[in-house]
Amino acid sequence: MNLPAELPEFKFMFDAVRTGMDLSREVYAAMAGQSMIKEDRSPVTVADFALQAVISAKLMQYFPGAVLVGEETVEELQSEEGQELLRDAIHFVQKVYPKAQPLDVIRWIQNGAGNCCDDFWTLDPIDGTLGFIAGRQYAIALARVQNGKVTWGALGCPNLDPVEGANGRGILVVAGRGQGAWSAPIFPGQTWKKLSVTQEKQIENAIIVTSFHGKHTSHNRTEILRKNLGMIPAPHLLDSQAKHAIVAAGKGDIFLRMLPRSNPHYEEKIWDAAAGVIAIEEAGGKATDLDGKELDFSAGKTLARNRGVLATNGWLHQDVLRGLKTLETTDQ
Repeated sequence: MNLPAELPEFKFMFDAVRTGMDLSREVYAAMAGQSMIKEDRSPVTVADFALQAVISAKLMQYFPGAVLVGEETVEELQSEEGQELLRDAIHFVQKVYPKAQPLDVIRWIQNGAGNCCDDFWTLDPIDGTLGFIAGRQYAIALARVQNGKVTWGALGCPNLDPVEGANGRGILVVAGRGQGAWSAPIFPGQTWKKLSVTQEKQIENAIIVTSFHGKHTSHNRTEILRKNLGMIPAPHLLDSQAKHAIVAAGKGDIFLRMLPRSNPHYEEKIWDAAAGVIAIEEAGGKATDLDGKELDFSAGKTLARNRGVLATNGWLHQDVLRGLKTLETTDQ
Protein backbone atom coordinates (compact mmCIF):
# COMPACT_ATOMS: atom_id res chain seq x y z
CA MET A 1 0.00 0.00 0.00
CA ASN A 2 1.43 3.36 -1.06
CA LEU A 3 1.28 6.66 0.78
CA PRO A 4 -1.82 8.50 -0.55
CA ALA A 5 0.05 11.81 -0.60
CA GLU A 6 -1.45 12.98 -3.91
CA LEU A 7 -5.08 12.68 -2.82
CA PRO A 8 -6.74 16.04 -2.06
CA GLU A 9 -7.89 14.97 1.41
CA PHE A 10 -4.34 13.99 2.36
CA LYS A 11 -2.90 17.26 1.05
CA PHE A 12 -5.48 19.32 2.93
CA MET A 13 -5.12 17.49 6.24
CA PHE A 14 -1.34 17.55 6.10
CA ASP A 15 -1.29 21.28 5.38
CA ALA A 16 -4.01 22.19 7.89
CA VAL A 17 -2.89 20.05 10.80
CA ARG A 18 0.81 20.73 10.38
CA THR A 19 0.08 24.47 10.33
CA GLY A 20 -2.07 23.98 13.42
CA MET A 21 0.75 22.17 15.21
CA ASP A 22 3.21 24.99 14.53
CA LEU A 23 0.70 27.64 15.55
CA SER A 24 -0.24 25.83 18.76
CA ARG A 25 3.42 25.81 19.76
CA GLU A 26 3.62 29.55 19.16
CA VAL A 27 0.54 30.19 21.30
CA TYR A 28 1.88 28.00 24.09
CA ALA A 29 5.29 29.69 24.06
CA ALA A 30 3.67 33.12 24.30
CA MET A 31 0.74 32.42 26.61
CA ALA A 32 1.48 29.28 28.63
CA GLY A 33 -0.99 28.92 31.47
CA GLN A 34 -3.51 31.54 30.32
CA SER A 35 -7.07 30.33 29.76
CA MET A 36 -10.68 31.22 30.30
CA ILE A 37 -13.63 29.12 31.42
CA LYS A 38 -16.46 28.17 29.08
CA GLU A 39 -20.03 27.75 30.30
CA ASP A 40 -19.47 24.02 30.70
CA ARG A 41 -16.52 24.86 33.02
CA SER A 42 -13.87 23.37 30.76
CA PRO A 43 -10.82 25.53 30.00
CA VAL A 44 -10.46 27.03 26.59
CA THR A 45 -7.43 28.83 25.23
CA VAL A 46 -6.51 31.26 22.52
CA ALA A 47 -5.16 28.26 20.61
CA ASP A 48 -8.63 26.68 20.30
CA PHE A 49 -10.04 29.69 18.46
CA ALA A 50 -6.92 30.58 16.46
CA LEU A 51 -6.52 27.01 15.18
CA GLN A 52 -10.21 26.61 14.36
CA ALA A 53 -10.05 29.83 12.34
CA VAL A 54 -6.92 28.80 10.42
CA ILE A 55 -8.02 25.23 9.69
CA SER A 56 -11.49 26.45 8.70
CA ALA A 57 -9.91 28.92 6.26
CA LYS A 58 -7.79 26.17 4.74
CA LEU A 59 -10.85 23.92 4.36
CA MET A 60 -12.56 26.71 2.41
CA GLN A 61 -9.54 26.88 0.13
CA TYR A 62 -9.22 23.14 -0.52
CA PHE A 63 -12.91 22.18 -0.46
CA PRO A 64 -15.12 25.23 -1.12
CA GLY A 65 -18.57 24.76 0.36
CA ALA A 66 -17.54 21.90 2.66
CA VAL A 67 -19.37 21.68 5.98
CA LEU A 68 -17.30 21.98 9.16
CA VAL A 69 -18.54 20.84 12.57
CA GLY A 70 -16.09 22.29 15.08
CA GLU A 71 -15.97 22.39 18.85
CA GLU A 72 -15.77 26.16 19.27
CA THR A 73 -18.40 28.84 18.51
CA VAL A 74 -18.24 32.63 18.40
CA GLU A 75 -20.92 32.85 21.10
CA GLU A 76 -18.18 32.13 23.62
CA LEU A 77 -16.43 35.33 22.50
CA GLN A 78 -19.30 37.72 23.23
CA SER A 79 -18.31 38.54 26.83
CA GLU A 80 -15.71 41.15 27.83
CA GLU A 81 -13.30 38.33 28.64
CA GLY A 82 -14.13 36.71 25.32
CA GLN A 83 -13.36 39.89 23.40
CA GLU A 84 -9.87 39.92 24.86
CA LEU A 85 -9.50 36.30 23.86
CA LEU A 86 -10.63 37.13 20.32
CA ARG A 87 -8.04 39.89 20.02
CA ASP A 88 -5.32 37.44 21.01
CA ALA A 89 -6.66 34.83 18.57
CA ILE A 90 -6.64 37.35 15.72
CA HIS A 91 -3.01 38.16 16.52
CA PHE A 92 -2.00 34.52 16.09
CA VAL A 93 -4.19 33.91 13.03
CA GLN A 94 -2.38 36.79 11.34
CA LYS A 95 0.87 34.86 11.70
CA VAL A 96 -0.57 32.45 9.10
CA TYR A 97 -2.79 34.91 7.21
CA PRO A 98 -1.16 38.33 7.63
CA LYS A 99 -3.98 40.15 5.80
CA ALA A 100 -6.77 38.58 7.88
CA GLN A 101 -9.17 41.11 9.35
CA PRO A 102 -11.18 40.64 12.57
CA LEU A 103 -14.35 39.88 10.61
CA ASP A 104 -12.47 37.24 8.59
CA VAL A 105 -11.36 35.49 11.77
CA ILE A 106 -14.86 35.60 13.24
CA ARG A 107 -16.29 34.19 10.00
CA TRP A 108 -13.72 31.38 9.93
CA ILE A 109 -14.45 30.43 13.53
CA GLN A 110 -18.20 30.55 12.94
CA ASN A 111 -17.81 28.38 9.84
CA GLY A 112 -17.25 25.56 12.31
CA ALA A 113 -20.86 25.86 13.49
CA GLY A 114 -22.10 23.66 10.65
CA ASN A 115 -24.66 20.91 11.12
CA CYS A 116 -23.90 17.24 10.69
CA CYS A 117 -25.04 15.93 7.32
CA ASP A 118 -24.16 13.19 4.81
CA ASP A 119 -20.69 14.65 4.21
CA PHE A 120 -18.89 16.93 6.67
CA TRP A 121 -15.58 17.56 8.40
CA THR A 122 -15.24 17.66 12.17
CA LEU A 123 -12.53 19.41 14.15
CA ASP A 124 -11.26 19.60 17.69
CA PRO A 125 -8.62 22.32 17.38
CA ILE A 126 -7.05 21.50 20.75
CA ASP A 127 -8.10 18.05 21.94
CA GLY A 128 -6.89 17.71 25.51
CA THR A 129 -6.94 21.35 26.54
CA LEU A 130 -5.86 20.52 30.09
CA GLY A 131 -2.86 18.71 28.64
CA PHE A 132 -2.08 21.72 26.44
CA ILE A 133 -2.20 24.12 29.37
CA ALA A 134 -0.02 21.84 31.50
CA GLY A 135 2.53 21.20 28.75
CA ARG A 136 1.56 17.52 28.44
CA GLN A 137 -0.04 15.73 25.49
CA TYR A 138 -2.67 17.29 23.27
CA ALA A 139 -3.77 16.80 19.67
CA ILE A 140 -5.19 18.68 16.72
CA ALA A 141 -7.92 16.28 15.58
CA LEU A 142 -9.50 16.58 12.12
CA ALA A 143 -11.72 14.05 10.35
CA ARG A 144 -14.12 13.63 7.47
CA VAL A 145 -17.44 11.80 8.01
CA GLN A 146 -19.46 10.54 5.06
CA ASN A 147 -22.78 8.73 5.44
CA GLY A 148 -22.13 8.11 9.13
CA LYS A 149 -18.65 6.62 8.59
CA VAL A 150 -15.29 8.22 9.20
CA THR A 151 -13.43 8.19 5.89
CA TRP A 152 -10.39 10.37 6.69
CA GLY A 153 -8.67 11.45 9.86
CA ALA A 154 -5.58 13.32 10.99
CA LEU A 155 -3.99 13.78 14.39
CA GLY A 156 -1.29 16.33 15.05
CA CYS A 157 0.48 15.52 18.32
CA PRO A 158 3.14 18.19 18.94
CA ASN A 159 4.50 16.63 22.16
CA LEU A 160 4.32 12.97 21.15
CA ASP A 161 7.29 10.89 20.01
CA PRO A 162 6.16 7.26 19.48
CA VAL A 163 8.18 6.76 16.30
CA GLU A 164 11.91 6.45 16.07
CA GLY A 165 13.54 9.53 14.59
CA ALA A 166 10.95 12.07 15.69
CA ASN A 167 13.52 13.79 17.92
CA GLY A 168 10.82 14.97 20.29
CA ARG A 169 9.39 17.29 17.63
CA GLY A 170 5.96 15.69 17.55
CA ILE A 171 4.23 13.57 14.93
CA LEU A 172 1.43 13.90 12.42
CA VAL A 173 -0.81 10.89 11.75
CA VAL A 174 -3.00 10.71 8.62
CA ALA A 175 -5.41 7.84 7.87
CA GLY A 176 -7.84 7.23 5.02
CA ARG A 177 -10.41 4.48 4.64
CA GLY A 178 -8.68 1.78 2.62
CA GLN A 179 -5.52 3.91 2.43
CA GLY A 180 -3.79 2.83 5.66
CA ALA A 181 -2.57 4.93 8.58
CA TRP A 182 0.69 6.85 8.23
CA SER A 183 2.82 8.97 10.52
CA ALA A 184 5.73 11.33 10.10
CA PRO A 185 7.83 13.37 12.51
CA ILE A 186 7.47 17.06 11.88
CA PHE A 187 10.78 18.40 10.67
CA PRO A 188 12.21 19.12 7.20
CA GLY A 189 12.66 16.02 5.07
CA GLN A 190 10.29 13.91 7.16
CA THR A 191 9.80 10.29 6.14
CA TRP A 192 6.32 8.76 6.30
CA LYS A 193 5.92 5.41 8.04
CA LYS A 194 2.96 3.05 7.68
CA LEU A 195 1.52 2.35 11.11
CA SER A 196 0.57 -1.08 12.42
CA VAL A 197 -1.03 -2.07 15.70
CA THR A 198 0.66 -4.62 17.94
CA GLN A 199 0.31 -8.35 17.39
CA GLU A 200 -0.11 -9.02 21.11
CA LYS A 201 -2.59 -11.87 21.63
CA GLN A 202 -2.17 -12.51 25.37
CA ILE A 203 -4.46 -10.29 27.42
CA GLU A 204 -2.20 -10.52 30.48
CA ASN A 205 0.56 -8.74 28.53
CA ALA A 206 -1.64 -5.98 27.14
CA ILE A 207 -1.11 -2.29 27.82
CA ILE A 208 -4.18 -0.12 28.28
CA VAL A 209 -3.89 3.49 27.15
CA THR A 210 -6.45 5.67 28.91
CA SER A 211 -7.20 9.21 30.02
CA PHE A 212 -4.96 11.16 32.36
CA HIS A 213 -8.03 12.69 34.04
CA GLY A 214 -11.10 10.88 35.34
CA LYS A 215 -13.77 13.30 34.09
CA HIS A 216 -15.01 11.09 31.25
CA THR A 217 -13.54 7.74 32.21
CA SER A 218 -13.45 5.64 35.38
CA HIS A 219 -9.94 4.82 36.53
CA ASN A 220 -11.31 2.69 39.35
CA ARG A 221 -13.39 0.47 37.08
CA THR A 222 -10.54 0.29 34.57
CA GLU A 223 -8.29 -1.02 37.35
CA ILE A 224 -10.89 -3.63 38.34
CA LEU A 225 -11.12 -4.71 34.70
CA ARG A 226 -7.34 -5.04 34.49
CA LYS A 227 -7.22 -7.22 37.61
CA ASN A 228 -10.12 -9.37 36.44
CA LEU A 229 -8.34 -9.99 33.13
CA GLY A 230 -4.99 -10.62 34.80
CA MET A 231 -3.27 -7.77 33.00
CA ILE A 232 0.26 -7.17 34.27
CA PRO A 233 1.53 -3.90 32.72
CA ALA A 234 0.39 -0.64 34.32
CA PRO A 235 -1.91 1.50 32.18
CA HIS A 236 -0.43 4.36 30.17
CA LEU A 237 -2.19 7.60 31.16
CA LEU A 238 -2.17 10.64 28.90
CA ASP A 239 -4.40 13.37 27.53
CA SER A 240 -6.24 13.64 24.20
CA GLN A 241 -6.38 11.47 21.09
CA ALA A 242 -2.62 11.12 21.36
CA LYS A 243 -3.78 7.88 23.03
CA HIS A 244 -5.20 6.67 19.73
CA ALA A 245 -1.97 7.57 17.94
CA ILE A 246 -0.03 5.44 20.43
CA VAL A 247 -2.27 2.40 19.82
CA ALA A 248 -2.13 2.92 16.04
CA ALA A 249 1.68 3.13 16.24
CA GLY A 250 1.90 -0.18 18.13
CA LYS A 251 3.04 1.37 21.43
CA GLY A 252 -0.09 0.30 23.30
CA ASP A 253 -2.69 -2.42 22.82
CA ILE A 254 -6.01 -1.10 24.10
CA PHE A 255 -7.71 2.30 24.28
CA LEU A 256 -10.59 2.33 26.72
CA ARG A 257 -13.11 5.05 27.56
CA MET A 258 -14.91 3.59 30.59
CA LEU A 259 -17.93 5.65 31.65
CA PRO A 260 -17.55 6.97 35.23
CA ARG A 261 -20.31 6.37 37.78
CA SER A 262 -20.57 10.13 38.24
CA ASN A 263 -21.48 10.56 34.56
CA PRO A 264 -22.91 7.24 33.33
CA HIS A 265 -24.85 8.81 30.46
CA TYR A 266 -21.95 10.75 28.98
CA GLU A 267 -22.05 10.82 25.18
CA GLU A 268 -18.74 10.95 23.34
CA LYS A 269 -18.37 14.00 21.10
CA ILE A 270 -17.68 13.03 17.49
CA TRP A 271 -14.61 15.28 17.30
CA ASP A 272 -13.17 13.47 20.34
CA ALA A 273 -13.20 10.10 18.56
CA ALA A 274 -13.40 10.30 14.76
CA ALA A 275 -9.77 10.93 13.80
CA GLY A 276 -8.38 8.55 16.41
CA VAL A 277 -10.76 5.72 15.56
CA ILE A 278 -9.90 5.65 11.85
CA ALA A 279 -6.18 5.82 12.66
CA ILE A 280 -6.45 2.67 14.79
CA GLU A 281 -8.69 0.85 12.31
CA GLU A 282 -6.47 1.64 9.32
CA ALA A 283 -3.45 0.46 11.34
CA GLY A 284 -5.15 -2.93 11.60
CA GLY A 285 -7.08 -2.51 14.84
CA LYS A 286 -10.75 -2.61 15.79
CA ALA A 287 -13.05 -0.01 17.34
CA THR A 288 -16.53 -0.40 18.86
CA ASP A 289 -18.42 0.87 21.85
CA LEU A 290 -18.28 -0.88 25.23
CA ASP A 291 -21.06 -3.25 24.14
CA GLY A 292 -19.26 -4.29 20.95
CA LYS A 293 -21.54 -2.19 18.73
CA GLU A 294 -20.17 -0.40 15.68
CA LEU A 295 -19.57 3.30 16.29
CA ASP A 296 -22.30 5.37 14.63
CA PHE A 297 -21.26 8.85 13.51
CA SER A 298 -24.66 9.64 11.98
CA ALA A 299 -26.43 10.66 15.21
CA GLY A 300 -25.32 14.30 15.32
CA LYS A 301 -22.50 15.84 17.33
CA THR A 302 -22.26 12.95 19.78
CA LEU A 303 -22.08 9.18 19.55
CA ALA A 304 -25.59 9.14 20.98
CA ARG A 305 -26.28 5.56 19.88
CA ASN A 306 -23.14 4.20 21.53
CA ARG A 307 -21.92 3.70 25.08
CA GLY A 308 -18.27 4.58 25.59
CA VAL A 309 -15.48 3.64 23.20
CA LEU A 310 -13.18 0.61 22.98
CA ALA A 311 -10.35 0.35 20.44
CA THR A 312 -7.79 -2.45 20.40
CA ASN A 313 -5.26 -4.18 18.17
CA GLY A 314 -8.12 -6.50 17.17
CA TRP A 315 -6.65 -9.65 18.69
CA LEU A 316 -7.64 -8.60 22.21
CA HIS A 317 -11.03 -7.08 21.43
CA GLN A 318 -13.23 -10.01 22.45
CA ASP A 319 -11.22 -10.57 25.64
CA VAL A 320 -11.87 -6.99 26.71
CA LEU A 321 -15.55 -7.13 25.75
CA ARG A 322 -15.97 -10.29 27.84
CA GLY A 323 -14.23 -8.57 30.73
CA LEU A 324 -16.51 -5.57 30.40
CA LYS A 325 -19.61 -7.75 30.36
CA THR A 326 -18.46 -9.51 33.52
CA LEU A 327 -17.75 -6.18 35.15
CA GLU A 328 -21.22 -4.87 34.27
CA THR A 329 -22.82 -8.00 35.73
CA THR A 330 -20.82 -7.61 38.95
CA ASP A 331 -21.85 -3.94 39.24
CA GLN A 332 -25.55 -4.83 39.22
